[in-house]
Amino acid sequence: MLPDFQAVLFASGGVNPTNEVGPGADPTALRLLPVGCLGRSIATTPEPCTAPGRVMASSPALSTFRLPPLPTIREIIKLFKLRALKQLSQNFLLDLRLTDKIVRKAGNLTNAYVYEVGPGPGGITRSILNANVAELLVVEKDSRFIPGLQMLSDAAPGKLRIVHGDVLTYKMERAFPQSLKKKWEDDPPNIHIIGNLPFSVSTPLIIKWLENVSCRNGPFAYGRTQMTLTFQKEVAERLTANTGGKQRSRLSIMAQYLCNVQHILTIPGRAFVPKPEPNHCRMSEDMYYKIRLFHP
Repeated sequence: MLPDFQAVLFASGGVNPTNEVGPGADPTALRLLPVGCLGRSIATTPEPCTAPGRVMASSPALSTFRLPPLPTIREIIKLFKLRALKQLSQNFLLDLRLTDKIVRKAGNLTNAYVYEVGPGPGGITRSILNANVAELLVVEKDSRFIPGLQMLSDAAPGKLRIVHGDVLTYKMERAFPQSLKKKWEDDPPNIHIIGNLPFSVSTPLIIKWLENVSCRNGPFAYGRTQMTLTFQKEVAERLTANTGGKQRSRLSIMAQYLCNVQHILTIPGRAFVPKPEPNHCRMSEDMYYKIRLFHP
């Protein structure tokens, strides 16, 4: 997918988009806000999105909101007999104090429209809902998590929409009201993308979104949409690598051409369930980064 853009990123020592790191690698989060004006554009022709997924109905919205008492995430996992699949590189965040902190790092979400990627059992989902957002759209490919998310939707009438689909093919430009659109040079729209990404999709997804930024389509059809995402430490270090640094790569160059990359928080491996299992070629510390895209 996206062969032209991948050729730009990965020729001459770039990062392999399908085998960046192994499934035990440490997760890292990033925040992105599209730039207002690029010095040049990247000539690409995005592949048409397909299979937008199935949207589940929600109830009329409320003006203010706080989730009622609910089973804990750990209880939800036990209730629906969920487990993190190693082959899908899944790691869950169960501590709501930590997920609240992550969501606060995304900025003020009051009355914002939020798109969460891969919500899993719904830890970050709860924190987003408690931030008094206008609407939260979640896209989850793993059908095992849908019942637990539906429970959250029932507890948050009008606030949560669930799409059982693939984030790599979901048509984000159709997700929210067109009235939210802003000119590229204006302030960002009141739209945020948040997600705890497994390694299996993190690199292909950031490549796809970098292309979307350059073409101002996909999530960026609304303007300079902000993003806060988790990545493995190795991926984040490439995204944040300084000129001349050991981790500097084509991915570093392209990301920093389009983004201002900032490290905002460190998350220990013990916060994840199951804990990531580093090996001899992986670093042991999990990190949370913020990537923001500003005017160059």
